[in-house]
Parts: sequence; C-alpha cells; structure tokens
Amino acid sequence: MPGLRTKVLTVILVLVGIVGVVATACGDGPETNPEKLVPDGSNVIAHANITGILAGNGPVSLVSAITADQEDQITLDSLLQQVFDETGVDLRLFSRAVLFADSGRAEDFAGVVAKGNFDELALVSSIRSAVDDRMVSGEYKDTLIYSFEDNSDAPSISILEEGIIVVGTAEAVRAVIDVQRGDRTRLSGDLMEAFTNLGGGILRVEAAVPADLISESLPNLLPFLGATVLGESGFDLLTGVDGLEDLEFAGLSLAQNGQIFILRANLEFANEDSAEAINGLLASLITLGSSLSPAPELTALLKKLDVERSAARVSIRLEIDGLEIVQLVSVLTSITESEGGTVEKRAPPIPRVIVPNDEAHEGPTLSPVIVGFGIQVPVMPTSFHVPFGDEVVYSTTPPTSGDHWERWADCGFYPEGLPDEIITHNLEHGNIVVSYNSKVQAQVDWIQDVMDNFPLAANWGITRYYDEIPEGQVVASVWGRMYDIGGIGDFDLENMKLFFSLYSGNLGPERIPC
Repeated sequence: MPGLRTKVLTVILVLVGIVGVVATACGDGPETNPEKLVPDGSNVIAHANITGILAGNGPVSLVSAITADQEDQITLDSLLQQVFDETGVDLRLFSRAVLFADSGRAEDFAGVVAKGNFDELALVSSIRSAVDDRMVSGEYKDTLIYSFEDNSDAPSISILEEGIIVVGTAEAVRAVIDVQRGDRTRLSGDLMEAFTNLGGGILRVEAAVPADLISESLPNLLPFLGATVLGESGFDLLTGVDGLEDLEFAGLSLAQNGQIFILRANLEFANEDSAEAINGLLASLITLGSSLSPAPELTALLKKLDVERSAARVSIRLEIDGLEIVQLVSVLTSITESEGGTVEKRAPPIPRVIVPNDEAHEGPTLSPVIVGFGIQVPVMPTSFHVPFGDEVVYSTTPPTSGDHWERWADCGFYPEGLPDEIITHNLEHGNIVVSYNSKVQAQVDWIQDVMDNFPLAANWGITRYYDEIPEGQVVASVWGRMYDIGGIGDFDLENMKLFFSLYSGNLGPERIPC
C-alpha cells in the first residue's frame, strides 16, 4: 500500500487539477485561519475552498460530465469514497485547506492545513483503520503529533485547536505548531502579496519561480517557437522572450459566479519592462493561435482570453461557462484521437437543461452540470452602491442581484424585516437571505429555531420577515439564484441544509461572511 503522505498530497493535487473565504481569529485565542498558519520559508502556497469544489455545482461536477462516457467515470461520490477508503478522511468534514511547501530544499518540507468540523478521536481512529502501518503519537510543545512507526514516507498528523488539522512532513507540522504558538513567523512578504493579488476563488495557488528554472528552460523553448510556430506563421515573437528570466512569481486562481467559471493567471516580474515584453508576447501568441486553431471552439476560447499589464504584473483572464468547458474538452479529445486515426471528430450532444421559468428546452441556455436547487436568475447589469434611502427596482421578488445601499446586515434573525437594498449587499457578499411572510408567533418561533440550528447560517445567513411574498411562504435567495422553499413548517429541512452547503460563500462577486 503506498504511503499515506502520497495519497493525501495526491488528493490535494487532484483538487488543484480540477480546477477567498476570509476568516479571522477571534479575540486573543490561537490562530485558526489556515493561511495565517503557513510558516515562513515556504515558496509555494495554495488555498482550496473544499466546500465550493465539492459542491453540486462546483468543478467536480464538470469532471463528472467530462468523464460521463468513460468506464471509470469520476463522480463526487466516487471521489469521496476513494479518498475515504485510502486515507480514512471524509473531505466533507472540511471547509477549506491550505497547502504549502518549500520546493527548493533538498529534504521534503510540505504540509496541508485544513479547517473543518470533526471529532479528533473519531478522525484519528478512522485514519488508523484505513492505513496498514501502526500509528504512534508523541508530544511537541504540549501538542500531540501522530506518525507511522514503520513508514518513513508517511506524513505526520496533528490536530490543533478550533477544528484545525495539519498533515505533512514532520518538520512542516512542527513549523505550523510553532507559528500558532508564536514561536515562528508566518509567511509574509512578496510571495504572500502575490498570493493575495489573486483575489478570492475556489482555488488559488502561487509559487516563487526559481531564476535557474527559466534560464535552463529558455534554450529548449526558443528553438521550439522558432522552428515549429514562427517558421510557419512569419510572426516575430522571439523579441521579449528573454523577459521571462525576470519572472519572480506565478499564480493561478479559479473562481465561480453562478454558471460562469473565471480562470486567472498572474505573472509577477522584477520590472515593468519585462512585464511589458511578455504582455506583448502573450497577445501575439493568442492572435497566432487563433489563426492556426484546428477547431472553431478552440478559436472562440482563445478570443476570450484577456491579457493586461499593471505595473510589473501580467494578468491573463478567461470567463467560460460549464457547458462550454464540457464541449471544448470533447472537441479537443476528438481532435487528439482523430490524429491517431481512431475516431472522427464529433460535436458533443446538447443536453436538456433547466431554465428560470421551470420549463425544459433544448439548447445551451444553462449548463446542466451546475444547475442546483432553485432557479437561476439573470444577474442585473449593475451592482453599484446607491445613496442610503434611495429605492432600487429589482428584477425579482425578493432580489437576487442589483444595486444596493452601502450598508449590509449582520448575520441573524430579523422579525421586523430588512430593506431589499440592504440584503442585496449581503447577497453580493455571497450570503444567503431567507425571507418569510408570517406574523403568527408560533410560525416565527419555528423558523427561528430552524435557522438557529443551521451551522452555516451563523456566518452566511440572514433571515427576515418579508411581506412581498405570499403569506405563509419562505424563499431563500443567493446571488443569481432563488429557491422557493414552500410553506412555513412543512418544507424539506434537508434540502434547506443542502442549499446552504452548496451556496454559502460560493455565489456573488465577493466572499465576505456576514
């Protein structure tokens, strides 16, 4: 059986391949934000919003759709089961994880800090049951560290306060404990600044680029460009390639807004001249690729790429919906196979999809792989701040997007109601707003009790009285989506919980807990 470290790190890399929630520590207690527990000396950092990745409308569903015709189709259930069987870890217990490493060291230094809601004894017992090697424990600064007695390749594991688990090499785990105890500085400086510049998203990864990596790669890159591409096109793209030697950091992020996936790559250079040279090089390569593309779907994709420079940073941005991704992968696979003489290129079938009026239509109106609870509502064209007190006309009742006041509401229960212009600001932050229409005290008490027992509502939920919907009804709304739950007291609590688990912090231009 392969070492547990390999399996755990493979899981994280799978999540990275498939493709920020902001958290702060409370008071003077131990740090509980995984990003703030990354030790200095790391030159790679990645953040995975596990809840978003595993959500019914997240990237895993895209992989499931892409592999639908394969014998070993990847589904959420199969992925979770495989991870659990091999590691004893149920990924659904965790909300997010941060991976860090120092790739420049001769000895391994890498780890994962994950935050979740789990029982330490149950988790450790589950890992023990899944792994053949004998697990032992020892103390480091009054903190237990678990390791595997007869397997030097297996990782160390430690459970910290407030639902934090650390998995990695022994030195990396101790380094995280040192950071939380205040005995070692956390990662900061240029790498963390570049990581922050990626913004939020389901996935973010940033790495420092060793100078010798570029200098050693350029001799192999230049002949390829010159002979393979430039010789056929006549484009003079070699000018500016040397600017790659000044590349210091490279980052990639994946975000999701409704059915749209937003991919962004940042290249941070040592100076603006090199950034400008690479910016021009990339723009030319996109133009060249569009003209030489073997498929119209690929041409359309290249034309969607947006490249821009800001000071010494070059950013590449792509917005694409789920159905386009599925179709593009199918086309690229067909092209590859046809070059080998095995199959002809064929267009993927267009599935039936759900549209806001609840009727079924043929055609790519919405991506079927990310349609979840409720109906998807077109986002209004603007989401500006308007003066407090100004009335805004919304496209839906209750609102699901649009302009709003600068104020927003704290999480909680509001039996006297809240203006649409306030809660729409919460929607922009990725919050979920539950609107109910009843003045019957028993019904009000019932729905308040229900919401008080939703853990995610404490950070992402607003519940308010709202007389613009039919009496006795409850409607949940999130940015770009609305779910008519039903009558007070008889709606499906499990569906409500799933709605919160799917969309809390996952929809909306911003990701800010209320």
